[in-house]
Amino acid sequence: MCGIVGVYKTGKIDVGLKNKFYNLMINNIKRGDSAYGFMTEKLLYKELGEFMHLPNISGTQYILGHVRAPTEGSSNIISNTHPFETEHFFLAHNGLLYNWKDLAKEWNLNVNMDSKLIVNMIESLYTSEGSSKSNVVESIKFTCQKLQGSFACWLLDKQTNNIYIFRCISPIKYTDRYFSSEKGDTELPEGKIMLFNTKQIVDIFDYYTPYVYDFPELKKGD
Repeated sequence: MCGIVGVYKTGKIDVGLKNKFYNLMINNIKRGDSAYGFMTEKLLYKELGEFMHLPNISGTQYILGHVRAPTEGSSNIISNTHPFETEHFFLAHNGLLYNWKDLAKEWNLNVNMDSKLIVNMIESLYTSEGSSKSNVVESIKFTCQKLQGSFACWLLDKQTNNIYIFRCISPIKYTDRYFSSEKGDTELPEGKIMLFNTKQIVDIFDYYTPYVYDFPELKKGD
């Protein structure tokens, strides 16, 4: 179990919103205390151990963060700490995927963790020449429909500073200014992709569910 956190403001975040991010990270420590990371438009910071402090942050529209309880990958290697970066995206993930190794092999992706599989698969779809998935939302949607297991993610598009959140099983709660695995007024429905900058649902996807019921007695006919 891990935790994801984000705050956003159309202008620049103020001290109150920065303090809100700090408090949300503290609140999520119970979800992960082996490592943490966060980012702004100007900063990417990762550290092993329990989240304790924020550096001086100013002049940014957003702060996006993650606290880690490892399910895949060693917990004492900083390169296994979220957020993860590709050419066009940053991503942080809370959850556990069961089929990531199969997908990594299928898509020829050299990754050692399920979280890295997600962002690298989105990147691969987005940059594939002639791909029908060569926009961000379509790449997210296609990837999500291939994943088996639980996931709650934020994804930042470097080119636009658009922040997308999406989930299956693992929680994301949000308000007009922030989202978190733990705190928020509204829970994002499973299978929906939200552009958090505007709070608009920009697409939906078919998602994995482990709850498949089989009732043989209903098939007997009488």
